[in-house]
Amino acid sequence: MKQSDRSLILWMRIGACAAPLAGLTYVFGFWVDLGGQSAMWFALAFPPTLLLACISLVVFIGRGRTSPALQTALICSALAVGTFLIMITVQSSLRVTLLADARALDDGQAKVAAQWAVRAMNQTQLAFDIAWDVWISMATAAYGLGMLGRSRSLFERL
Repeated sequence: MKQSDRSLILWMRIGACAAPLAGLTYVFGFWVDLGGQSAMWFALAFPPTLLLACISLVVFIGRGRTSPALQTALICSALAVGTFLIMITVQSSLRVTLLADARALDDGQAKVAAQWAVRAMNQTQLAFDIAWDVWISMATAAYGLGMLGRSRSLFERL
């Protein structure tokens, strides 16, 4: 067996583990209330597992030869993962510190300032969320183009 075949098999195994793990960490990080900080840890586990799954998808689709579409898909995926990590970090810090502090204040100027800070931080994380949506959508489209470029027959393309 050639080294390239071994590498392809290794990346397929990594992808077979990373893709479902990325899905699980996303679900547990956002939709399952585990209490405390556990949801944040699941959310922080999502970006690296997603990136590993994306790399393995590029290797699998390209089978040793990457096209410009697959290279674009991988770059957009990496940017999406970085943007997601920034978004979840801002979101977590908003929930853990600023939001709790704003709720604990009595009415007055300090509470108004804290509420303004919460709104500003929330708008910041929403802006990162939009950037995440843009990058992951571009990556998905590029993966589709990469798959179309690798298919040989009309049946495969359909």
